[in-house]
Amino acid sequence: MISHLSERSLIYADKIKKWERRKSFRRENTKFELYRGRFYRDIDEEATPDHNVPTEKIKDTWEKMWEIEETEVDEKLFEEYLLEYIPGDLEPTCCPTEEEFGDIVKWLPCWKAAGQGQAEFITFLSRELDHSKATCTILLKKSVSMERLKKTGSTKESHI
Repeated sequence: MISHLSERSLIYADKIKKWERRKSFRRENTKFELYRGRFYRDIDEEATPDHNVPTEKIKDTWEKMWEIEETEVDEKLFEEYLLEYIPGDLEPTCCPTEEEFGDIVKWLPCWKAAGQGQAEFITFLSRELDHSKATCTILLKKSVSMERLKKTGSTKESHI
């Protein structure tokens, strides 16, 4: 008789747990359907987990983790990979050439869009930038004044 009662109590306890889970699910689902913004804000809120570990023990564990001292062996290993920084010894940063840029874009995934593709647009844009760069270079070489450009009304290479 006692075993029968304990089995029945376990069954009812299980039913109560299921009912509580369903209740919380319905509440969360309603929150999601009706108040979607609030639902996502509630997800972002920090929920502190319950634990039985004292805070001091956690601090002690993490403090020990960062107490490792670097040795000469470590420094020798790092010297192999790290270059010495010398200011002024850096190469100037430049953009890739049109050919390199085309190779980069060619291997990127999903570079197609409706109508004219993004890759075509970027290639077109890079050609326009190259034309602008060439124009500026010619202007600097020929020392053309702004008054001359205003008189001709054009900044294209063919008119300069």
